[in-house]
Amino acid sequence: IIFSWAFPETLRFFCPTMELPANAQSASLISAEDLHSLLQKQDSKLVVVDSRSPTDYAEGHIPGAVNVHDIFTYLATTTEAGLKALEEHFAAKLGEVGVEVGNRVVVYEQGLKVGFGQSCRGRFLLRYLGVREVSVLNGALEAWTRLQFPLSKEPSSRPRCQFTPRVVPELMATREDVLALVQGYQTGKLSPAQHLLLDVRDRAEWLGTTSSPYDKDGIDFAPKRGRWPGAVWSEWYRFLRTSESGASTFAPAEDIRAELRAHAVDNLDTPVTVICFKGSRSSNTMLALELAGFRNVKNAFGGWNEWCRDDSLPVDTTVLQG
Repeated sequence: IIFSWAFPETLRFFCPTMELPANAQSASLISAEDLHSLLQKQDSKLVVVDSRSPTDYAEGHIPGAVNVHDIFTYLATTTEAGLKALEEHFAAKLGEVGVEVGNRVVVYEQGLKVGFGQSCRGRFLLRYLGVREVSVLNGALEAWTRLQFPLSKEPSSRPRCQFTPRVVPELMATREDVLALVQGYQTGKLSPAQHLLLDVRDRAEWLGTTSSPYDKDGIDFAPKRGRWPGAVWSEWYRFLRTSESGASTFAPAEDIRAELRAHAVDNLDTPVTVICFKGSRSSNTMLALELAGFRNVKNAFGGWNEWCRDDSLPVDTTVLQG
């Protein structure tokens, strides 16, 4: 069942160590074929969200999709005030386009390798705000167009509504949570094998030769380059593959598990906190880990953008070779 969340969550509650069935693990993904079939049924509960820029949306989108580019562009902080601001911003934005907490939502981007995981960031935000039935279009718009399904250039709209967040805080790792991990590593009280802080930024960011994906013409977007002390690195692309059709999709579960075994994590219950620049690529990897069966994954949504702007927080500024 594409949108069944209650059943797998019940399984986790009563038997947290059991392996979920394949259909439960894949509930966060929907194929282009299945989405096309759902749209033919004209279910008013279904909302399709295009996470791309308004320009890309105007050039052609899935018929009926509403455009919410903010789910990619919004820069969050994870202080109490920052999270409150996030809730208020997206309650207004989602209500404006007709999304309610009880909707079934499918989020898509242009391609899973080209949009920095923005559809997965949308999924994370919607789940954090309390939407339970939310899926990412597997293969993204690339998969939809390769099947020659129709696109529309007409703006889509739904009646405005009241979006009332029902926050799920256990999905979010705050700046203070990350600081506790870093301090644990620094004091030797914690190892990555006990709780992994997984940096999935692009190679240049990890090496310390750029500050962010937004550096341009030699000008850094962020005030510092570097890393979180004690974090380990696996570039987010390593959790993705290219399907036979040419669209990007997620790596097989065993490949994803092998990636974490390389960091001494071989227990699916080991806590993993995923982090990047602003919670987008980390959302992509968070979904990959969940699909592979990892049961205790959090997203450090503020990322490097939040961390590097606070001079009181520790930073490893060594420039690495590689």
